[in-house]
Amino acid sequence: MRNNIDKYDIMQLTGYSKTQAQRLMRQAKAVMVADGFDWYSGKRISRVPIQAVEQILGFKINPENDIIDDVQVPSTVIGKDSFNDGKQG
Repeated sequence: MRNNIDKYDIMQLTGYSKTQAQRLMRQAKAVMVADGFDWYSGKRISRVPIQAVEQILGFKINPENDIIDDVQVPSTVIGKDSFNDGKQG
């Protein structure tokens, strides 16, 4: 199993566009730097730990079988019914 992924892996595993994958990579690198891993502040670092991307996306990526599993607890997800509770009418 791969522990590090790049933007092309993100595109393949999630179906996001190149721009979205690049944005995810930048955010993941920022998360790693904030966690104290200054190595990821380098401009030419093109791979990040898969856990950093999963933390941003909110779901688990399984690169072995190209399967994506949820990591969010259902009680933390806001349903569209909760938006209608505050409306009058």
